Amino acid sequence: MILGNIVNGKGSVLPEPSIAPNIGFRRKRESTFLTHQASEVGYVHTCLTWILIGVSGFFLFLLWYASYSDQWGVHCSQQQQNTSNETVVISSGLSLDKAWTAAKWDHGIVLAVKSYSVLFESTSKFQDILVINNKALGPVLLLDGIPQTSSKDEAGYHEMIVHVPMSFLRKSSDEGRTSLRALVIGGGDGGSARELLRHPSVEEVVLCEIDPAVSQASKDWMETIWVHPYLEGLPLDADKRLRIVNEDAIEFLKTSVKYGELFDVIVVDASDPVGPGVALYQPSFYELLSSALRPGGAVSVQAGSWLYFKECFLIVYHRLRASFPTVRPYTCITQLYPGGFWNLMIATKSGEDPSSSVCTASSRDGNVGVPPRANHGGTCCLHQRCEPELSVSSVQIMGRGDGCLSWMCAIQ
Repeated sequence: MILGNIVNGKGSVLPEPSIAPNIGFRRKRESTFLTHQASEVGYVHTCLTWILIGVSGFFLFLLWYASYSDQWGVHCSQQQQNTSNETVVISSGLSLDKAWTAAKWDHGIVLAVKSYSVLFESTSKFQDILVINNKALGPVLLLDGIPQTSSKDEAGYHEMIVHVPMSFLRKSSDEGRTSLRALVIGGGDGGSARELLRHPSVEEVVLCEIDPAVSQASKDWMETIWVHPYLEGLPLDADKRLRIVNEDAIEFLKTSVKYGELFDVIVVDASDPVGPGVALYQPSFYELLSSALRPGGAVSVQAGSWLYFKECFLIVYHRLRASFPTVRPYTCITQLYPGGFWNLMIATKSGEDPSSSVCTASSRDGNVGVPPRANHGGTCCLHQRCEPELSVSSVQIMGRGDGCLSWMCAIQ
């Protein structure tokens, strides 16, 4: 055995085994390990990134939902005859799926009406018009998503806003007035005009509705409202005494005053003081009403709810009071409007107190001279002495006649 270099058979010295391949192998393994380790770190980083994105998205959703729920409420109710849960989305307006409509009365108080079917939907120059069908109320007319009237719940409102001033005109005159001219401002559904046409003494009814699409929708879908009061099977506009004017009420009143075309009774069946309707609550409007009224005439105005829209009530009263010597609030009963009790007002130009001559105004009252109706929503007369600050002091049932209640609410 020879120590040192190994000599092959040809006498040449064999080189010592190199360690370079082993070093390269180790470096390759180390490189592979580092690459694998880096890929694992990248995978974890990607997972964490997506988790953070998901968490951020979830919190953004919660923030959006919190702001969204201020206007929309989700109410889940189980119906006894239905085993499935029914989720109802309600708001002050129409739900996204058009299955419910609601009117917000106050904070936490909402009236919701279910839509079993959409009968009509359109957008006019002025507003969105919708007619839905409800089992309890029948066809319901909505303007901009807010319920306005329904076929089965309109009589109590329309009869009271019309027959109280008409009863005053008849009972305040010994000879009994004939050839009366009547004006309806708003009231495109036709209910107030229909009640005025019940009176044989009315020679002409002018319906001043700025949006003709409202009247057309009522004519097509609210057949129990847009119907002649005593000519069976005929629509409201079949009566030649009815004249429909589609123009701004203020401009119409100015023209009427200019040419001396005055009225014995004016019914302001206007919408709420929102948007264009605000003009019908200004002092100048009530001054026009007084100018367009004949001596001894009367004006009736819808005045909101004392319970939920007290500001509207006070605005209407005091601004009427500035233009008329005598103003008396009274109440009608309606299921669709906030609180069930809806305030109306009667103002007289002569200064005569209507409470002294009007006890009960009803289509069932034979003294008024109109045919009886099968459906009557109830009658309310309100006698009061108004001060700058109004407060209800007492409510009592005064009497009962022909199935109708007559109420007196003393306000001091």
